[in-house]
Amino acid sequence: MTDINFSGMAAKPDSQGDDHSPSAGARDLRWDIIELLFFAYRDFVGDADQELEAFGFGRAHHRVIHFVTRYPGLKVADLLDVLRITKQSLGRVLKQLLDEGYIVQKTGNNDRRQRLLYATPKGEALVAKLAGLQTDRINRAVAGIDPAGVETVRQFLRAMIDRDDPDKVLETIRLTDARNRLAGSLSHGQKQWLEIGMLLAQDPKVLLVDEPVAGMTDVETHLTAELLKEINKNHTIMVVEHDMTFVRELGVKVTCLHEGSVLAEGSIDQVSSNERVVEVYLGR
Repeated sequence: MTDINFSGMAAKPDSQGDDHSPSAGARDLRWDIIELLFFAYRDFVGDADQELEAFGFGRAHHRVIHFVTRYPGLKVADLLDVLRITKQSLGRVLKQLLDEGYIVQKTGNNDRRQRLLYATPKGEALVAKLAGLQTDRINRAVAGIDPAGVETVRQFLRAMIDRDDPDKVLETIRLTDARNRLAGSLSHGQKQWLEIGMLLAQDPKVLLVDEPVAGMTDVETHLTAELLKEINKNHTIMVVEHDMTFVRELGVKVTCLHEGSVLAEGSIDQVSSNERVVEVYLGR
């Protein structure tokens, strides 16, 4: 991209020399970086725009198919959080991608109510083509920059993201070494941790975790208990779980429900020895 210089732009004839620009003394505004970001974004997405137009798609379609391809099995709710758009806006775009065979929707293995999104081979091919165009632009841009400079660029872009540094989230959920792997290649337990990480990245006040260790190995179950205890230092967590060994490992207050009402509450030992609980769940 050529250098952009607006310093030579003439003042409006009726300006009479008045300077209505914000006072630099009041606040140093980064016009240089702001405008570079505007133009860099314009050209970065512009490469893909021409290809998308041939399919009748726009940038919203690109964002959706990109993340569904990168993270197979993504839930609609997670996609809404990533893109920060309304359900209505996503619905129109998602319907077209589904109808035209770029994305398919499958039922969750552990929860039949879930509707998980996967890219079809056709969708993956489109994403690869668009990513190739954008990779070419990135490679041209960093061609004259040494590795240390490229790392500085990465650090800058990460710092521009509102939420916590993704590396910190990956470290918390023990997936730092898997950062460059597709989600579909992760083990079942790692996929569960990834889902927890996607929630954690939003810095929620409360996390509601429903049967997080279903289908996990004993080792993964233990690590998940350690993970939740670590997260609980900074976040409130409510866990819905039937695995009493896992609940015992969490070492927290337990509330036992029956038909929508509290049946018993206390430590795992107190609840498991409660006569009413034994009667309801084990029978006489």
